Amino acid sequence: MTTFRLKLEGSNLHEALQESFKQLSDRFSDKEIKFNNEIKNMPFSATEQVHLLQIAREAVQNAIHHSEGSKIVILLTSRKKNGYVTLLIHDDGIGIDTSAKKETTMVLLL
Repeated sequence: MTTFRLKLEGSNLHEALQESFKQLSDRFSDKEIKFNNEIKNMPFSATEQVHLLQIAREAVQNAIHHSEGSKIVILLTSRKKNGYVTLLIHDDGIGIDTSAKKETTMVLLL
């Protein structure tokens, strides 16, 4: 339900992401959460911004609840050549069981 209440009222995407990760860090004080935004100008539509915020929050919450790690690093970058934006969530947790036959890859193009 939190996802449906996410808004960017009076702030830009960078500030919204920072605030979101700060709230999670405050709530889960045993986790070290670091956010690095390498995109200086983020020309996203309002819908794209909310979607990116939702995806980032969900990914970090998954790392918090399932990785059993203590450090989470979020990196937001873009490649000017192809216009792609990359959101990387890295943790020092247990990882995913790669022995399973089914593999899933998610690609989000904005």
